[in-house]
Amino acid sequence: MVAQAADINGIIEEHNASLKLVEAKLAEHHSKLYKIRAEMRSLTFKQSALIATQRHLDREIRRCRGIVNPVRRLPREIIAEIFLHLAPALTTGHSFRTTSWRNESRVPRVAIPWQLGRVCREWRTVAVSLHSLWNVCDFPSPPVTSSPEFGWSWMDDSEKVPTAEQTARIERSLASVEARLCRSGPSPISAQVVYQDNAHTLPLVDTLCRHSHRLKGLLLVDLPQKLIGLLSNSIAQNSQLRSLGLASTSTSRGDSFSFVYPSSLTNLHLSSLELSAATCSCIPWTQLTKYCEIKCNWRYADRWSSYSKLRNVVDLCVSFAEYCHKPQQPVLLPALRHARLTYFGAGSILQHFDTPILESLSYDHPKNADFELELPRRLPCLRSLRVRAENCPEFVCNLRHTMMMAPNLSEFFVAAKLPRAFDFVAALEEERAEDGSPPMQKSLSPLALNLEVLRLQIDTDGPYCAQQPDELYIDKLLEKMHVHLSSTNTNHAIPTLVLYECKVGFRYKDPDRETRLRAVAQWNAQGLDIYTRDSGQANVDFEGGHFCNEM
Repeated sequence: MVAQAADINGIIEEHNASLKLVEAKLAEHHSKLYKIRAEMRSLTFKQSALIATQRHLDREIRRCRGIVNPVRRLPREIIAEIFLHLAPALTTGHSFRTTSWRNESRVPRVAIPWQLGRVCREWRTVAVSLHSLWNVCDFPSPPVTSSPEFGWSWMDDSEKVPTAEQTARIERSLASVEARLCRSGPSPISAQVVYQDNAHTLPLVDTLCRHSHRLKGLLLVDLPQKLIGLLSNSIAQNSQLRSLGLASTSTSRGDSFSFVYPSSLTNLHLSSLELSAATCSCIPWTQLTKYCEIKCNWRYADRWSSYSKLRNVVDLCVSFAEYCHKPQQPVLLPALRHARLTYFGAGSILQHFDTPILESLSYDHPKNADFELELPRRLPCLRSLRVRAENCPEFVCNLRHTMMMAPNLSEFFVAAKLPRAFDFVAALEEERAEDGSPPMQKSLSPLALNLEVLRLQIDTDGPYCAQQPDELYIDKLLEKMHVHLSSTNTNHAIPTLVLYECKVGFRYKDPDRETRLRAVAQWNAQGLDIYTRDSGQANVDFEGGHFCNEM
């Protein structure tokens, strides 16, 4: 019996060991199964999220298709009007800081029809058949080549000829211009020609001469007198030419030129040219409504006598290249409404003009001293004034006088060094006292109560600014502005303050940009609207008011 019991115990122990091994394997399989189920639940959750996203995208696609399909069913006449409305005109402007011409459009005007034609067949049909979409010709520059045998300046009269490959490229570009002119149909055209070489430009001028009866706008840059004379004789009988631009981009100003102006011309733009007495006598001053002159040299010609003939000019832009003598009496411009003047000499150029109905004025004076902003008479119609000046001692006095002469001023834009920004604020304040007692506080001057927009473009590049941290002088300026603006009469609205730092701003010097933005937001919450470049709310630049000729 004892032996049998021992055998049974051994068998039981052996089975128990096998059972423990099975239980261990079973627990391991249960753990793996749990992980698989957990992964399945995770995948199911992700699948549900993806299904929800898919349904949302399906709804968005259906919504977009509901918008796109009616657009595709628009009549061709409406599509054509949309194209013409969105297509920018050939606009040329001259930078006051550089001597280069530029096309103001981000997308070249000549490339717009091709880009529209790539959208769909319907748009391509409309773009190709719309004559007014092809009426701008920006004549291409000559092919880029490394051969020294090709490419003359306008002062070179050599008889070198281009190679066969270069000739083929020129012929292809001319064929493209001809095709574009044919595609434009009978509609008026605007053209821009930048002279590079005789072999390329002369055929383009010949092409323009054949279509001169359709020209409404023309810009010629660096053309020699021979080509200018050839083109002017062709358009002398033209009754459609409204806008004309003549410019030289060479380091030295071009020679004196002559041009036969048509009787229909109303917009004239001259840049870096020699203006002689013979040249000025041919310009139809009395019929111009827009006149822009950039750094032209008046050689043996009376500038002020010519300006006095601008009786119908509405927009005037003049950048004086040299010191101007004072006229015997201010030049009367009875129709002038918008003016931009840039003067590099001493004294004030504003005293030389009499503008009774002037509405907006931009005045740029880069000199460090001798700055004067004294207006010759009261300007009740002046609403917008832009001033850019350097470190000048008479800044405050000039601003006070200006605001007295322009009582209805609603927008004031000042670009100056940082110390002058404090002076500008001081020019807007006055000391107030009660019962004849000494003045205890300062508040906004009544002259500034009509302001709706107040813009400060601060140049923080200088020794004064380098000695103080960014947050110090900015907070001082904001504190000063807030005190004055909040103390105005409650019957007047607090003007918007646009604070723009043009060289050194928050994102350059201040390590904690978010703190500065929160501070600006805090000032805004207290009733003072402040926009900075860092906050992404303002894009203010003095160059934004440059004069343009819409061709």
